[in-house]
Amino acid sequence: MDRPAYGEETSLTRAPPSSPPTLAPTTLPPEPSSLPSSRLTQSTTQPSPPALSEDQLQRIASSIVDEIASQGKFSGASSTKIPPSNAALTQMVADMRAELVSLRCLLQGQYRRFVNIEEDTRKLQESIRRDLEKLNENAKGLANKLLEGLHKNSQSINQLSKSYQESSSEILQNLGDICDAVRVLLESQSGSSSSRFTAP
Repeated sequence: MDRPAYGEETSLTRAPPSSPPTLAPTTLPPEPSSLPSSRLTQSTTQPSPPALSEDQLQRIASSIVDEIASQGKFSGASSTKIPPSNAALTQMVADMRAELVSLRCLLQGQYRRFVNIEEDTRKLQESIRRDLEKLNENAKGLANKLLEGLHKNSQSINQLSKSYQESSSEILQNLGDICDAVRVLLESQSGSSSSRFTAP
Protein backbone atom coordinates (compact mmCIF):
# COMPACT_ATOMS: atom_id res chain seq x y z
CA MET A 1 0.00 0.00 0.00
CA ASP A 2 1.47 3.25 -1.19
CA ARG A 3 1.77 5.96 1.40
CA PRO A 4 0.92 9.52 0.33
CA ALA A 5 3.67 11.98 -0.15
CA TYR A 6 4.34 14.66 2.40
CA GLY A 7 1.89 17.50 2.00
CA GLU A 8 -0.45 15.71 -0.31
CA GLU A 9 -4.05 15.87 0.69
CA THR A 10 -5.98 12.75 1.00
CA SER A 11 -9.63 12.13 1.54
CA LEU A 12 -8.98 11.80 5.22
CA THR A 13 -6.96 15.00 5.62
CA ARG A 14 -9.01 17.17 3.18
CA ALA A 15 -11.22 19.68 4.98
CA PRO A 16 -14.86 19.42 4.26
CA PRO A 17 -16.28 22.03 1.90
CA SER A 18 -17.05 25.33 3.70
CA SER A 19 -20.71 26.10 4.25
CA PRO A 20 -22.06 29.67 4.32
CA PRO A 21 -22.05 31.20 7.80
CA THR A 22 -25.33 31.28 9.58
CA LEU A 23 -26.42 34.61 11.19
CA ALA A 24 -28.30 34.77 14.42
CA PRO A 25 -31.87 35.77 13.91
CA THR A 26 -32.45 39.47 14.72
CA THR A 27 -35.68 40.53 16.39
CA LEU A 28 -37.15 43.85 15.22
CA PRO A 29 -39.29 45.95 17.55
CA PRO A 30 -42.94 45.35 17.04
CA GLU A 31 -44.91 47.76 14.95
CA PRO A 32 -46.99 50.34 16.85
CA SER A 33 -50.12 48.67 15.63
CA SER A 34 -49.00 45.38 17.19
CA LEU A 35 -48.71 46.90 20.68
CA PRO A 36 -51.60 46.52 23.06
CA SER A 37 -54.24 49.16 22.58
CA SER A 38 -54.10 50.24 26.24
CA ARG A 39 -50.30 50.74 26.11
CA LEU A 40 -50.55 52.62 22.82
CA THR A 41 -53.25 54.86 24.24
CA GLN A 42 -51.21 55.62 27.36
CA SER A 43 -48.07 56.50 25.39
CA THR A 44 -49.75 58.72 22.77
CA THR A 45 -52.72 60.30 24.54
CA GLN A 46 -51.94 63.58 26.36
CA PRO A 47 -54.40 66.08 27.81
CA SER A 48 -54.65 69.01 25.42
CA PRO A 49 -57.22 71.76 24.97
CA PRO A 50 -59.66 71.29 22.14
CA ALA A 51 -58.14 72.82 19.07
CA LEU A 52 -60.26 75.23 17.07
CA SER A 53 -60.70 74.57 13.46
CA GLU A 54 -59.20 76.85 10.87
CA ASP A 55 -62.61 78.18 9.94
CA GLN A 56 -63.43 79.02 13.56
CA LEU A 57 -60.10 80.80 14.07
CA GLN A 58 -60.61 82.77 10.88
CA ARG A 59 -64.13 83.79 11.93
CA ILE A 60 -62.87 84.89 15.38
CA ALA A 61 -60.01 86.88 13.89
CA SER A 62 -62.29 88.44 11.28
CA SER A 63 -64.82 89.49 13.93
CA ILE A 64 -62.07 91.04 16.08
CA VAL A 65 -60.58 92.84 13.08
CA ASP A 66 -63.99 94.13 12.01
CA GLU A 67 -64.78 95.33 15.54
CA ILE A 68 -61.49 97.19 15.88
CA ALA A 69 -61.79 98.57 12.35
CA SER A 70 -65.30 99.84 13.13
CA GLN A 71 -63.86 101.69 16.14
CA GLY A 72 -61.35 103.39 13.86
CA LYS A 73 -58.26 101.96 15.54
CA PHE A 74 -56.86 100.43 12.34
CA SER A 75 -57.74 102.13 9.11
CA GLY A 76 -56.79 99.26 6.81
CA ALA A 77 -57.61 96.36 9.08
CA SER A 78 -60.86 95.45 7.35
CA SER A 79 -59.22 95.26 3.92
CA THR A 80 -56.25 93.17 5.12
CA LYS A 81 -56.32 89.64 3.80
CA ILE A 82 -55.93 87.21 6.71
CA PRO A 83 -53.64 84.30 5.90
CA PRO A 84 -55.29 80.95 6.39
CA SER A 85 -52.46 79.71 8.61
CA ASN A 86 -53.47 78.65 12.11
CA ALA A 87 -50.23 80.01 13.55
CA ALA A 88 -50.74 83.38 11.86
CA LEU A 89 -54.34 83.54 13.03
CA THR A 90 -53.32 82.63 16.57
CA GLN A 91 -50.64 85.33 16.53
CA MET A 92 -53.12 87.85 15.18
CA VAL A 93 -55.63 86.95 17.89
CA ALA A 94 -52.88 87.32 20.52
CA ASP A 95 -51.93 90.73 19.09
CA MET A 96 -55.56 91.79 19.12
CA ARG A 97 -55.91 90.67 22.73
CA ALA A 98 -52.79 92.63 23.70
CA GLU A 99 -54.18 95.66 21.88
CA LEU A 100 -57.50 95.29 23.67
CA VAL A 101 -55.70 95.03 27.01
CA SER A 102 -53.78 98.23 26.29
CA LEU A 103 -57.00 99.92 25.22
CA ARG A 104 -58.67 98.77 28.42
CA CYS A 105 -55.80 100.20 30.47
CA LEU A 106 -56.09 103.45 28.54
CA LEU A 107 -59.83 103.56 29.12
CA GLN A 108 -59.31 102.87 32.82
CA GLY A 109 -56.87 105.78 33.00
CA GLN A 110 -59.30 108.04 31.16
CA TYR A 111 -62.08 106.92 33.50
CA ARG A 112 -59.96 107.76 36.55
CA ARG A 113 -59.25 111.18 35.06
CA PHE A 114 -62.96 111.65 34.41
CA VAL A 115 -63.74 110.70 38.02
CA ASN A 116 -61.14 113.17 39.30
CA ILE A 117 -62.51 115.91 37.05
CA GLU A 118 -66.04 115.13 38.18
CA GLU A 119 -64.94 115.31 41.84
CA ASP A 120 -63.15 118.62 41.26
CA THR A 121 -66.21 119.96 39.45
CA ARG A 122 -68.46 118.92 42.32
CA LYS A 123 -66.18 120.65 44.84
CA LEU A 124 -66.09 123.77 42.69
CA GLN A 125 -69.88 123.78 42.38
CA GLU A 126 -70.20 123.39 46.15
CA SER A 127 -67.80 126.29 46.73
CA ILE A 128 -69.65 128.47 44.22
CA ARG A 129 -72.96 127.58 45.85
CA ARG A 130 -71.66 128.59 49.29
CA ASP A 131 -70.28 131.84 47.89
CA LEU A 132 -73.60 132.60 46.20
CA GLU A 133 -75.46 131.89 49.42
CA LYS A 134 -73.18 134.29 51.29
CA LEU A 135 -73.60 136.89 48.55
CA ASN A 136 -77.36 136.45 48.69
CA GLU A 137 -77.34 136.86 52.46
CA ASN A 138 -75.16 139.95 52.20
CA ALA A 139 -77.32 141.33 49.40
CA LYS A 140 -80.46 140.67 51.42
CA GLY A 141 -78.94 142.41 54.46
CA LEU A 142 -77.82 145.35 52.34
CA ALA A 143 -81.19 145.54 50.62
CA ASN A 144 -82.96 145.47 53.98
CA LYS A 145 -80.72 148.26 55.24
CA LEU A 146 -81.36 150.28 52.10
CA LEU A 147 -85.10 149.75 52.45
CA GLU A 148 -84.99 150.80 56.08
CA GLY A 149 -83.02 153.91 55.16
CA LEU A 150 -85.44 154.73 52.35
CA HIS A 151 -88.37 154.24 54.70
CA LYS A 152 -86.81 156.54 57.29
CA ASN A 153 -86.03 159.11 54.62
CA SER A 154 -89.60 158.87 53.35
CA GLN A 155 -90.93 159.38 56.85
CA SER A 156 -88.61 162.35 57.32
CA ILE A 157 -89.75 163.82 54.01
CA ASN A 158 -93.38 163.34 54.99
CA GLN A 159 -92.76 165.03 58.32
CA LEU A 160 -90.93 167.88 56.61
CA SER A 161 -93.79 168.21 54.15
CA LYS A 162 -96.34 168.35 56.95
CA SER A 163 -94.28 170.87 58.88
CA TYR A 164 -93.85 172.94 55.71
CA GLN A 165 -97.59 172.87 55.10
CA GLU A 166 -98.26 173.82 58.71
CA SER A 167 -95.64 176.56 58.55
CA SER A 168 -97.11 177.81 55.28
CA SER A 169 -100.57 177.91 56.80
CA GLU A 170 -99.29 179.82 59.81
CA ILE A 171 -97.34 182.21 57.59
CA LEU A 172 -100.39 182.81 55.41
CA GLN A 173 -102.52 183.38 58.48
CA ASN A 174 -99.94 185.75 59.94
CA LEU A 175 -99.73 187.58 56.65
CA GLY A 176 -103.52 187.88 56.62
CA ASP A 177 -103.48 189.26 60.15
CA ILE A 178 -100.76 191.70 59.24
CA CYS A 179 -102.67 192.79 56.18
CA ASP A 180 -105.80 193.32 58.27
CA ALA A 181 -103.84 195.31 60.85
CA VAL A 182 -102.24 197.46 58.16
CA ARG A 183 -105.61 198.09 56.59
CA VAL A 184 -107.14 199.05 59.91
CA LEU A 185 -104.17 201.28 60.59
CA LEU A 186 -104.44 202.92 57.24
CA GLU A 187 -108.16 203.38 57.61
CA SER A 188 -107.69 204.93 61.04
CA GLN A 189 -105.02 207.23 59.80
CA SER A 190 -107.09 208.30 56.82
CA GLY A 191 -110.10 208.96 59.08
CA SER A 192 -108.15 211.14 61.49
CA SER A 193 -106.63 213.19 58.74
CA SER A 194 -109.98 213.86 57.10
CA SER A 195 -111.55 214.94 60.38
CA ARG A 196 -108.72 217.30 61.01
CA PHE A 197 -109.07 219.03 57.70
CA THR A 198 -112.84 219.36 58.01
CA ALA A 199 -112.90 220.92 61.51
CA PRO A 200 -114.07 224.71 61.75
